[in-house]
Amino acid sequence: MTALNEKKSFTEGSLFFKMIFFALPILATSVLQILYNSADNIVVGQFSGDPEALAAVGCTGALTNLFINLLIGVSSGAGVIVAQHYGAGRHRDVSRVTHTAMLTSIIGGVLFMLIALAVHRPALSLLVTEASLLDKAAAYVLVISFGIPATSVYNFGASILRSTGDSKTPLYILSLSGLLNVALNLLFVILFHLSIVGVALATIISQYASAAAVVIVMMRAKGECFSLDIKKLTIERGILLRMLALGIPAGLQSAAYNVANMVVVGGVNTFPRPVISANAVASSIDGLVYVCMNCFMQAGMTFTGQNWGAGKTKRVKKSLFYSLIQVSVVGLSVSTLCYILREPIVKLFIDGSDPLYGEVVAAAVRWVGFIIFLYVLCGISEVLSGFLRGLGYSALPMIVSLVGICLTRIIWVTLVFPNLPHELESLIVCFPISWALTSLLMLLLVVPAYRRVSRLGETVSHEAQVLSE
Repeated sequence: MTALNEKKSFTEGSLFFKMIFFALPILATSVLQILYNSADNIVVGQFSGDPEALAAVGCTGALTNLFINLLIGVSSGAGVIVAQHYGAGRHRDVSRVTHTAMLTSIIGGVLFMLIALAVHRPALSLLVTEASLLDKAAAYVLVISFGIPATSVYNFGASILRSTGDSKTPLYILSLSGLLNVALNLLFVILFHLSIVGVALATIISQYASAAAVVIVMMRAKGECFSLDIKKLTIERGILLRMLALGIPAGLQSAAYNVANMVVVGGVNTFPRPVISANAVASSIDGLVYVCMNCFMQAGMTFTGQNWGAGKTKRVKKSLFYSLIQVSVVGLSVSTLCYILREPIVKLFIDGSDPLYGEVVAAAVRWVGFIIFLYVLCGISEVLSGFLRGLGYSALPMIVSLVGICLTRIIWVTLVFPNLPHELESLIVCFPISWALTSLLMLLLVVPAYRRVSRLGETVSHEAQVLSE
């Protein structure tokens, strides 16, 4: 291996701090992504001059995330394979997976874009979107759907880079494309008065910029096993099938979250407009806490994958414990900060001239205050899921998420919530209930997987002892 490859390998040296230093750029990337997405809401809420614009954008989040997260899930399958090959030193196989994955990202992105364009309006209707908001929400999703191929290419490329130990380059790319997004938001909304459509246009332009950047970085990484050569783009059937076997369950797992959230949005839409607008604001704040914890899932999955591929079973087990410690500390710390600053943060999103300003602020503050500290349960379930995926298990975590997240929330919103007082807390309590149940079910899967790792470690140690004798 080259010196650069040795530097990126996580199979040797300090583990705890390597995980932190690897996770921090992912954390910064994710926080920037949330802030840039929040900038969309802030600009449209503060400067569009349309009091319904923020609520209209808020109605679309679960639907647009459904398509994007399916593709991100498949990209994580590619990432797991790359991490395992990279940890084992099989660099030629890393190259083969890279080229198959990047071509898959293009084809998959175009396919999902076409699906989104075809179903976005009826899907918004199924979410019980208010008639006054439907046209604006549909216009936003229509434009934003054209950015799905770019999002797909960027996330596949970023997943490959992170799996080979580079979590900084995706941060640099997102930083620049995010700044472009904010500048275009202000230009299109304030100067050109394009409101919702302007925010959507700014988003897709920045998405294509980030996709182009990650492709250029990979093409210029000469001598690296993940270097991209356009002429070598192909789809190897065996690699694709394994990638899909790992990635589709992960994608469906993410989709389960979004399907469940779409059902919850349907419940939110039964409240007055201040609560609907508060949903858009609270989702941005909640999302900040989520991504701060999710980065430790990604770090744990990468470290697990590389060390599992290298046969370093003790480091595999340590990766799990360190990830759980880190996600708990960071999750509770960020939750505390967001709780303390919840009211001034909420006010950033809302135009003070809105006649319902006070009601929207009160609803959003109430939402955040009720749920923010319970997000650590979500982080724990994510880390346990990432550990299993790093070992190559993907179907079982998906099933657990379908039951713990999707089914639980659907049952709550459709059967339990209608029989409770029509209060905000009666609806959103389904989030912590589903996180707690999912964490428990994930733990039941992790225990036998952990024992399998221990048995393999004992076997390897015994064989080494026999050889030494």
